[in-house]
Amino acid sequence: VYYIGDRLAGWNDTKTGANSLQQRNGVSRIFELKDYTTVSLSVGYDWKKFSIQGKVGNLFDVENYTVHENYSVNPITPRNYYVTLTYRL
Repeated sequence: VYYIGDRLAGWNDTKTGANSLQQRNGVSRIFELKDYTTVSLSVGYDWKKFSIQGKVGNLFDVENYTVHENYSVNPITPRNYYVTLTYRL
């Protein structure tokens, strides 16, 4: 289970000059993103020299965004599946 709380996104309004919040008549380029929770599920099994593992990420296919430097945003990974088969020598 992975939880991210409410946060801000958009363009940083802390600078001064022509692009400052004051110069834009109080129009902010910041917006709020709501919190979200994702759930991942994994299972594995060992048999002799074999191992198999499977995982479902973002099980409930939550749609939201990751906030990066200067508040840029990218969508989080949608539901995804992984399967690994390993043989040990």
